[in-house]
Amino acid sequence: MRTDQVRKIAVHFQNGIGNWIMFTPSVQALKSLYPNATMTVVLDSGWQDNRKNAIRELVGSLDVVDKVIEYPKQSVDGYDLYFANNWGEPCDTHRLFVEKGFKQRQPEWRTRLIHETEFYMEDVYALGYRGPMPKQHVSVAAMPVVKKNGMRIGLCNGYFKDSGRWNWKRKAWDKFPELASVLKLYFDAEIVLFGNADELEGVEGDIDYRGKLKITETAKAISQCDLMVSSDSGLMHVADALEVPLVAIFGATLCSKNGPIQTKNVVVRSPVACAPCQFTFVFRACSDFVCMRAIQVGDVMAAVRQLIKD
Repeated sequence: MRTDQVRKIAVHFQNGIGNWIMFTPSVQALKSLYPNATMTVVLDSGWQDNRKNAIRELVGSLDVVDKVIEYPKQSVDGYDLYFANNWGEPCDTHRLFVEKGFKQRQPEWRTRLIHETEFYMEDVYALGYRGPMPKQHVSVAAMPVVKKNGMRIGLCNGYFKDSGRWNWKRKAWDKFPELASVLKLYFDAEIVLFGNADELEGVEGDIDYRGKLKITETAKAISQCDLMVSSDSGLMHVADALEVPLVAIFGATLCSKNGPIQTKNVVVRSPVACAPCQFTFVFRACSDFVCMRAIQVGDVMAAVRQLIKD
């Protein structure tokens, strides 16, 4: 379809905070391919998710997005182009976009070892985009601004503990309390806690933002850190997009798909032979998350020292 024939674009999204951040290069590239078109992001109105408000805030604050609507509460008829993130939870809205011409693809994360951002970009390349891949984007609120007292290190163990999502709890690392103490002692660092109120249990921090900020406010606070240490989480992707130096802790999940790609980073991977097991039968069957327990405080501290030295 010629660029002058596309005046209205509908983009469907349904997934997590990190998935949206990894989708933003494709959304920006799509807009540059059709610069005169308006862009509407469509969410599924039946999607009940504790991340939805944060997603709406991030989506609505991306400058190439003109509005955010929900289907079927609002119509998605009359658009010239239908585009969707091709990886996420199945829903009526995604199926409708496929019916309206969006090409459905199933990712093979373990065989191709492609990053999620690059996987999304392939759909824009298929439409004729030939420019560079835009940067991941996270909007940052004006506040909070906190006076710095030396080095500031942010911690996140994001896994929505009480959400009932069986696959997220295996991302949690159990040694953050000890790590926080060592970081403070070794670097005389100010420790900042991020995530939900029920995460990072037992961790003593100097500033505690858990459960207190909107997502763009959280992004502002993360942007003021000298370093972020995080499990595989949405806020890990926030730090990556903001180019905050990052130590990322990976166990069961695939770094090739989810890992940081934009900022200076060191990834700490589990040493156990069965990791990563994401997208295998083991991932669903396992209830003993030895992959994360096998990662020691010394492993993470070595990564922190390497990143600070570099």
